[in-house]
Amino acid sequence: MTRHFKRTAFLALAILGLTLQPLAATQAAYPDRPVRMIVPFGPGGTTDLVARVLAAKFSQELGQTIIIENKGGAGGNIGVAAASTASPDGYTIVMGTTSNMAINATLYKKLPYDPVTSFVPIGNAASAPQVLVVNKDLPVSSVAELIAYAKAPGRNPTFGSGGVGTPVHLAGEIFKTQAGLSSMVHVPYKGSAKAVADLIAGNITMIVESLPSALKYIKGGQLKALAHTGAGSISVLPGIPSMKEANVDLEVSGWFGMFAPAGVPADIANKLTTALKATLASPEVGEGLAKNGALPGDVFGADFGTFVASEGKRWGDVVNSAKLKKR
Repeated sequence: MTRHFKRTAFLALAILGLTLQPLAATQAAYPDRPVRMIVPFGPGGTTDLVARVLAAKFSQELGQTIIIENKGGAGGNIGVAAASTASPDGYTIVMGTTSNMAINATLYKKLPYDPVTSFVPIGNAASAPQVLVVNKDLPVSSVAELIAYAKAPGRNPTFGSGGVGTPVHLAGEIFKTQAGLSSMVHVPYKGSAKAVADLIAGNITMIVESLPSALKYIKGGQLKALAHTGAGSISVLPGIPSMKEANVDLEVSGWFGMFAPAGVPADIANKLTTALKATLASPEVGEGLAKNGALPGDVFGADFGTFVASEGKRWGDVVNSAKLKKR
């Protein structure tokens, strides 16, 4: 090997080393800029509430600012689709839910993303039961009294939801079947807030609403809680029975999970999962979720991915049994 060749080879390796050093430093430094968290619903809803309870501590654990971007529409599909096409570099994550990661796979003829293959599951952030609420002036104080009231001659019972195919709608359909209220009519609204407002106004009979969304109205006295869809007692609903305790076979919880676009490097996904675990283990986040009727998630990574796939089948069966028209 000539001296000239050796010198040229040495220079080439040195240049290559200088080229690779910034790349390695960039990868090792993740995250070195703010991370966007897409919330696929508008401000003020349950998903937005969960995201904001987590954001400060998650930002601290990750070492970067978390920028929440509300991107609602089409049952959460628009925001989730935007996340699915984002660069898989760890700087975009999305707060997926029971609706857009499980129910919509059956409810829609074609989704612009696949809940399983379009994402890397980071972890279950939180879960929350639903609560059967009625107007404060409705002359009932239990589920049994509500059923009797709704079945009385001349009644036209209705239940509301934030839209067709939402967990609130499907829980209402299950309640309708279990309670034998074949005449009860579903009234869909463009968003949960409008449905709750109409219930407060006395224009509909009931809603099986997400507990975090309904809790402030229960505490404020505008709505009466008759039963919840969780298991056992719930501290923020003292004295309120579960649906099963009220002799209605309805036990469901909505969940909220963190996902990154498919293709995100494993080390970045692991860093996000580690930060989420530490966030959910913190007392302040646990208290923040609990006071809103939610619980911290406890399933992460591949196990959470398996859970999401199973939820798609479970809720798909509910959608099909309710004979909902595919969108």
